[in-house]
Amino acid sequence: MDLVNQLKAWSTKKCKDGPERCMYKIMKESPEELEVKHTSPQSGKVTEIEFFFGPTAAKSFCKIKAISTTKSKNGTLPNDYCLLYNLLDASGLTQAEGYKEICNKEKCPSMSSANCDKDKDIYV
Repeated sequence: MDLVNQLKAWSTKKCKDGPERCMYKIMKESPEELEVKHTSPQSGKVTEIEFFFGPTAAKSFCKIKAISTTKSKNGTLPNDYCLLYNLLDASGLTQAEGYKEICNKEKCPSMSSANCDKDKDIYV
């Protein structure tokens, strides 16, 4: 499955695969960029996610840069890192040959507090 198909699968109002695995909406789609909005069914928090796609030195690979921003003041749940990671994981990208995640506290401040357990869906 690819990222766009995964977003479409999770666009429903009913979360079938876990508490935050629904209510995604594609706002803009192009070969270079994908803009998405997620509304938490639990807290009402609205998160805007942007994916930027670019080439790498190796032609058989691609580079994805993702940024999430929250304008809502409805608390901290769900964790922004988990929203991004769970999308990539469910789409199969984290299992792709050569997958590498580059993230640190400065680039991904919510990663250190993230617990994106698939079975429990704990977002802290």
